[in-house]
Amino acid sequence: MEKKASAEKAIREIRRKTRRRFSAEEKIRIVIEGLRGEESIASLCRREGIAANLYYRWSKENPVDKTAETNHPIHSLLVERWSPYAFADRDVSDEDLRSLFEAARWAPSSYNEQPWSYVVATRQQKEEFERLLSCLVEANKTWARHVPVLALGITRHAFTRNGKPNAAAEHDLGLAAGNLLVEASARALFVHQMIGILPDRAREIYAIPEHSHALTGLAIGYQGDSESLPEGLRERDLAQRTRKPLSEFVFGGRYGESSTIAKV
Repeated sequence: MEKKASAEKAIREIRRKTRRRFSAEEKIRIVIEGLRGEESIASLCRREGIAANLYYRWSKENPVDKTAETNHPIHSLLVERWSPYAFADRDVSDEDLRSLFEAARWAPSSYNEQPWSYVVATRQQKEEFERLLSCLVEANKTWARHVPVLALGITRHAFTRNGKPNAAAEHDLGLAAGNLLVEASARALFVHQMIGILPDRAREIYAIPEHSHALTGLAIGYQGDSESLPEGLRERDLAQRTRKPLSEFVFGGRYGESSTIAKV
């Protein structure tokens, strides 16, 4: 009996010493995967090597459920997409980044012009990251300096085939960004887009040619702990997501009059 008790004690001690330690970011990632419902909580826990009661404890500790409260059913990737300020201290793989920009590549565009282009820098490329960070306004630098990937979204305002103005250029950059965001959501990644950039500085640093214009900044990474943010940003990160109802922007008959399909 003494040998058995001693052996059990040794096993418990080994388990204690070899137990995996989960960071706050890893806990958030696991809870988000559980909220998606793509697999059972039991299956998720087995895959991550945790007990189900630990998962449910984490889900209460981390107020990360930012899923949209939609009035009509939409795809779960859109329901879950949002733009955090807090990003985890975790690199994004080159493979994932290639897939994000591949998704942008296949966006539709006027005359298939594909007027978008991107400048990208990862945190591992220290000098390049600092150069790109310098293209953001000060308010965005405060939090964006902690993300693993930064990018600039650039659009060309003239058609390459004839040099005429492309009125759809910014619209099409937005379509490419939309594709990128959905692909990011599918990979448990988050993107925070910024209009607060310095286009003239971007043009100078990156020799952006005539007829092209840096329009947006993008922060890409995994969701972090909102509690790590300064108070103002923390409140934004934890605030409920809201949107206007369809009746305020889907019109019929004349501008400003709600369409019948939006009155449900």
